[in-house]
Amino acid sequence: MLDKQDIAIIRSLLMDTEERMNRRFGQIDKRFEQIDERFEQIDKRFEQIDERFEQIDKRFEQIDERFEAMESRFDGRLEELKNHFEKRLDERLKESENLLLQESDRIYINLQNRIGRVEKNVQEIAEYYRIRKTDDANHGLLLGMIRQVEKRVDVLEKKVL
Repeated sequence: MLDKQDIAIIRSLLMDTEERMNRRFGQIDKRFEQIDERFEQIDKRFEQIDERFEQIDKRFEQIDERFEAMESRFDGRLEELKNHFEKRLDERLKESENLLLQESDRIYINLQNRIGRVEKNVQEIAEYYRIRKTDDANHGLLLGMIRQVEKRVDVLEKKVL
């Protein structure tokens, strides 16, 4: 049976593990915050692009038929840039997601290993206490037998003397 000191040691080990997990989750949270900031920057860029489109639309209203050819060419190039930007954004998001998944897998495996070691230690402690309890019981029985033998010897000594 576990005593208070053993429970305190186990609690300490678990608290240390929890603290390390909390630190690691804090790092992951920071990484998510960085990703959120990156998304905010991207949103600002989109807003800037939207404002730019509005300015271009106003200018196109003022331009006559001569610039229609340039407009179609510009629209083609803009679509190309947009596709390229979206493709790059998708690639970056996939890379970030993969990095986060790999990191979470690594943390999960690390924590599983640590938990396995803690469980093994707890089993060893439980086995030690079971053996200790058996030894204590055996010592008690042995002491009882010795006392009985001493009583018999005393009785025999009294009879002999």
